[in-house]
Amino acid sequence: MKRRYDFSKGVRGKFHSPNAVFRLPVYLDKKIETFLAAKADANGMELSDLVNDLLNKEIVIMKDMTAQRWNTAATKLDLARAYLEMGDTEGAKTILDEIIKDESDEKHGHVRLRKAKNQ
Repeated sequence: MKRRYDFSKGVRGKFHSPNAVFRLPVYLDKKIETFLAAKADANGMELSDLVNDLLNKEIVIMKDMTAQRWNTAATKLDLARAYLEMGDTEGAKTILDEIIKDESDEKHGHVRLRKAKNQ
């Protein structure tokens, strides 16, 4: 490596493209890639199109689940607040414990649902 480089003849921004779109590479596990590539071929699709379709469907499911979970949790939080305002700390604690349990059950349920769909 040189100690100094001469940039006096360099052109600023020569390779700059303000509208450039950079796509990050995504690397799939070999088993997943093989499975999805076979499905894509069977459906006459490109692998990237199939993966994007699957991910878009997953995003819709995740958004629906998140919205439902937050609505339920918000209702339960309101109820817990009401219990606290009435001085019923045990009732509020029970409701808050339910929220925590629901969160854990939902995660396990989501995993079971995914496993069932993939069998």
